[in-house]
Order: sequence, then C-alpha cells, then structure tokens
Amino acid sequence: MDDLFADFGDYEPVDTATAATERSQRIEKARLASSSYSAKLEPAGWFNTLSSSNPHNPTSIRNDLFRLHQLYAKKEYDAAVELGSTVLESGKGQKKMKGKAEEFMLAEEGEILDIVLRSALKSTANGVRENEVRLARRYTLHTSSSLAFAASLVLLRAASPSSLSTPLEALEAVLAAIKRKTYLHPYLAHTERIIALHFPALRDPDPVCAREEMDRIGLSESGREVLEVLLQKVKGGNGEEEDEEDEPRNVRNL
Repeated sequence: MDDLFADFGDYEPVDTATAATERSQRIEKARLASSSYSAKLEPAGWFNTLSSSNPHNPTSIRNDLFRLHQLYAKKEYDAAVELGSTVLESGKGQKKMKGKAEEFMLAEEGEILDIVLRSALKSTANGVRENEVRLARRYTLHTSSSLAFAASLVLLRAASPSSLSTPLEALEAVLAAIKRKTYLHPYLAHTERIIALHFPALRDPDPVCAREEMDRIGLSESGREVLEVLLQKVKGGNGEEEDEEDEPRNVRNL
C-alpha cells in the first residue's frame, strides 16, 4: 500500500504561514516594480525618422505604411502616390517561395496598393500616370473588393483620353468587386455608368443580344457570370418576371 501512494509525496500539507509570507513578498516586489515603471511615449511622426535601408525587413515596410497613412490623412496625395509606388515597385517585402519561381508580397501590399489608388484618384496631377495604371491592374492578385473597386475607378479614368487602359478593364474590375462583396450601391452605380458610356448594347432587354455584346467585347467568363445575374435582377425589378401568387405572409414565405 505504501508503494501505491508513493507518488503523492509532493502533496504534503504546506505551512500556511510560510506560504502567506512568500505571497506577501511577491506582491510587494510587483508593487515596487510597477511604481518605478514609466511607459515609453513616442513623439508624433516617429516613423519618419527611421531608416528604410533594409527593403526586406517587415519593420521597414510597416514604417512606410505608417508614412502613407499620415500623408493620406494630411491630404498630401501626390506624395502618397510617389511613396507607395516606390515601395511597391522596389520589391519591398517580397519573398521567394521555396521551389517556385514566382514571388509574393507580404500582407501589407494590399493596404499600400489601396492607399496609392485612392490617392491617385484625389491627386492634383493631370490624368492618371502609367505606373498608376500598372499598379491598378494588380488588383487581381488580391481578394479585396474595395481594392478592385478603386482599381476600376483608376482604369476608367485612364481609358480617356490617354488610352492607357480600356473601359473593358474597368468593367472587369468592378464586376470582380461585386463578385467579392455582393451588390453594394457604389459598385452598381459605377457599373451602370461604364455600361451607359461605353457598352450601351449590354442594356438590351433581349438577353440574347446582351450575350452577343458580351462576346463582342470579350468579357471574361467570371465577368459574364456576374453581369448576367445583374441583368436578370434588373429585369425582375422591371416587373418582367412572373409575379408570385399572393399568399398570406408567414415565416415560411418571408
């Protein structure tokens, strides 16, 4: 029987007086340490004084992101575009995947790209520049609907008069945004604007004619899928679908 309970030797009763004294000492030590602690307060804009000498250092990328947010908040859009474009096109944060040739960027790329595109839309520069169009096309590498929508706005602006992009690219981008984030009003209004200005034949009430226009302009399968659903909803909204039979409202038919 003694051997059976030998493992419980560590559970001998502890002298409560000794335990209480040790506990009081720990509490007092923690109190003294907390009284001498002072939080480190960073001055405003502290990240502007840090070096970005190592382009593959995640801390360097975060500092650039802080700078971008500051520039955007101060409405210095031209400077934000310049800094963001430099960061994205210099390969900051890029890592090469083992065994594969392609490269990818850290999660900050999507946020940086979003700020750059929104800054480009607010910039005082005349028209959209070629590097901004090139960056806008990178929305396909991300899943953000907001980013795809901003890219569509940039691509549509670049389509005229500079012809750096095409209205079809802008349409594809906004349809990608709708597919990612359902039917938000700004996305739908922008889609309607593109169609009204550049592809009025897509508004043909005959679905066959609308599909022929999709073929003619070369709309992608993904874009067709979204646009056909939109057109069906518009058709239903005009009362062209069969009316449902009137039924008493209850939880089964809500």
